[in-house]
Amino acid sequence: MKLPIRITILLFSVMTLFLTACQNEVIEETPQNQGEVIVPNSNLTNTMRNASANNGSVDNILDNSNCFTVNLPVTVEVNDLTITIETLEDLILIEAIYDANGIGNDDLDFLFPITITLNDYTEVVVESEDQLEDYMDICMGDDDVIECANFVYPISFSIYNSDFQVLETVVINNDYQLYLFLENLDDNDDDMELVSLNFPVSITYLNGETIEVFNNQELENAIDTAEQFCDDDCSEAYILEHLKECFWEIESYNDNDYSMGYSLYFNDNNSLQVMTENFDFIEANWQLSSTGSGAFKLVISNFIEDINGTWIFDDCDEDEFEFVQIIPNSNTYNTMELEQNCSADANPFNCFEDVSVSVCDDNNDGIATFNLETLVVEPVMCTAYFVSSFHLTMADAEININAIAQPESYTNTTNPQTVFLRIETLNGMFQVFEIELEVEDCSSTCSADDVEGMLLDCEWTLTSFAGSDFSMFNIDFDSDNEAEIFMPNGNEEYTATWTVSQQANDVEVTISNVSGGNVQIIEGTYKVVECVSNQLILHDVNNSNNELVLDKDCG
Repeated sequence: MKLPIRITILLFSVMTLFLTACQNEVIEETPQNQGEVIVPNSNLTNTMRNASANNGSVDNILDNSNCFTVNLPVTVEVNDLTITIETLEDLILIEAIYDANGIGNDDLDFLFPITITLNDYTEVVVESEDQLEDYMDICMGDDDVIECANFVYPISFSIYNSDFQVLETVVINNDYQLYLFLENLDDNDDDMELVSLNFPVSITYLNGETIEVFNNQELENAIDTAEQFCDDDCSEAYILEHLKECFWEIESYNDNDYSMGYSLYFNDNNSLQVMTENFDFIEANWQLSSTGSGAFKLVISNFIEDINGTWIFDDCDEDEFEFVQIIPNSNTYNTMELEQNCSADANPFNCFEDVSVSVCDDNNDGIATFNLETLVVEPVMCTAYFVSSFHLTMADAEININAIAQPESYTNTTNPQTVFLRIETLNGMFQVFEIELEVEDCSSTCSADDVEGMLLDCEWTLTSFAGSDFSMFNIDFDSDNEAEIFMPNGNEEYTATWTVSQQANDVEVTISNVSGGNVQIIEGTYKVVECVSNQLILHDVNNSNNELVLDKDCG
């Protein structure tokens, strides 16, 4: 609908809808480039108007028409469910209801009256379904509407007289104001002032890219070429690429923080591997498909009840996906956000390195039994998922064959010997690390009296047992062969008994009768394999991999 409005000083003082800044007197200013004038009915003017026209395609699932949009909020009945659409984002609910129906016989009815807005922003009140259908029959959408290039507002125009002196500045804050402004340029057939757009101006595309332009030609080119940059992020290729790229964490569920600590990995074979916060694993399944109207849905199965089912993609950012799920036979729905986690700690390769491990040579023959899991893998604190295996050669590790069958009791064949640790991620990526095994002569130079005197001298920190950290505990040995095990910075306290004895050339320390707590694991008889002034290293006589390290604490 044309509005016969002259672009004059009087016009812009009256049109307060889109005039937010005026100058009441002539300003002596000449534009840097008088060729940047906005000419009515020019290619640039038409292109700008097409980019600012009301985009009737944004709500097609609601009205199935490109020539108008339905003013929101609006109440509709969708497959016998009554819902109110408050914003464009709520349109995903209709998609989810359609998909939940599953039989392709979908109905949508408006609760009339409703108001529709045409491409040129004319508003029409529609009283009935018949009137709406009649209007759709006679209404032709504007094929020239540019749907995927958008101005970044505010922008401003300068109005000049014939001497290129600035009369006033018009600030535009949205598409509606811009469209009317450009329409009024075309309507003014009489003598008129000159108009130029104040640069720079920014244009955003549907794919999120923003560019800045500095003159009329750059602006026209940016809008004309917008289509090639406007692929919808929620395309099948985009979704698949990003789903399988990294771990995903459940960021929120029904707008609440979701604290269950799940990390999801979407595999190529449609298996969904889920790691819990306790590093347990759930084997689930996933599938990506499209709905009847072309939206995409993620179907999750064999997981927990809250997450199982069909989820319609609502938004697809680079590192966050948003979904909606209709609850059957109800007017309610669930929402979920998944956030991508590609951080360094999600990569297990950062957790491992080439290392050397050693055990004591009990028979002085250079041969011993190694618990590779305990010595190499278990001491590594890693929050990333991985599968480990040990191999005798690099070639076997790289192609994942001939893994050592019992790594918890491997006997070396040479001293030293190198074995190869393969660390593999959920998606099949791997890295191999070299592990050097060495059998050491651990004969102690301390006598039983020496060790006993050392133990009675001060308190001792239980630095580690079998590679696990026990340094939160201290142990105090007394002359009655009683011991107190306690947490200097905690409230746990236990009692135990201890003895030291000479067994041929070996000195043995026995710790027994620990009264409680996880620290009971240290009960046993140990051979002293190393004694220096401030440290004792003890090996369980039945399993040399169970190494107890004591560090003197005389503080």
